[in-house]
Amino acid sequence: MAEIMMPDITKQEFLLFRDFIEKHCGIHLGPDKAYLVQHRLARLAEGCGCSCYADLFDLALKEKECGRLCGQIIDAITTNETSWFRDPRQFEALLGQLLLDTWKKGKDGRRNNLEIWSAACSTGQEPYTIAMVATDFCETVVREKECRSKVRVLATDISEASIQKAISGIYEEADMKRGLDEKRIDRYFFRDGTKWRIREDLRQMVVFKRFNLKNDFKGLGTFDIVFLRNVIIYFSDGLKKEIFQRVAKRLHPGGLLFLGTGETVSAHSQAFTVEECGDATYYRLK
Repeated sequence: MAEIMMPDITKQEFLLFRDFIEKHCGIHLGPDKAYLVQHRLARLAEGCGCSCYADLFDLALKEKECGRLCGQIIDAITTNETSWFRDPRQFEALLGQLLLDTWKKGKDGRRNNLEIWSAACSTGQEPYTIAMVATDFCETVVREKECRSKVRVLATDISEASIQKAISGIYEEADMKRGLDEKRIDRYFFRDGTKWRIREDLRQMVVFKRFNLKNDFKGLGTFDIVFLRNVIIYFSDGLKKEIFQRVAKRLHPGGLLFLGTGETVSAHSQAFTVEECGDATYYRLK
């Protein structure tokens, strides 16, 4: 890989990109993140023929709204760290009790499906994990063969590159070693050359869509369960409050919200109560 020859980012260039990034995707970068911005944008800047980071910023400003280059900048900055069954306690709680409770509540309300949103899905591991758990639930708890077709998983992410990889359902060997056991690999994947491909019946349970959490949520539908994990931590307090308000409006009465480890609703919204199931902590809409 060729060495990158870009100069160090200046304080003014960092401030320009800091404000640009927060405006377009909500990520709030502290003053200690200059090196991160430099490191993640260097190859993009050089590839665009820029001699400094201000040149890249000027190119991005010439686009109408958030165009291709803006999307590439966001892709470079966003953290796409993910794995299968991340925080397994939450999925154990879902399979052990919470999906059954939610299913029964939907039946009582004359609804025949489960609606789940993976709100920062990255490259697809989280929503496909949800689909695996839902399939296990359908076959072992509800014992309805068509139950799987009644589970709707919407998966969204701001990164176009991440969404496209998730849609493909194709993963490297290294991806498969992060959270999957051999039993689930055999059940839900098949070999595709040197890679692994998710089985089609599972892939069809998930609808992927590029979506910016700064935008209005009305067009997304309503949900029984929302996974908003490991993303809120990157937003300002003001945006956190707005997002929790929007999530509350999209949840069915008594709906569930899952956050990442170290993330909390309590300082930003009064619409939820904190609950526990086994070793898992989650939030229920009041």
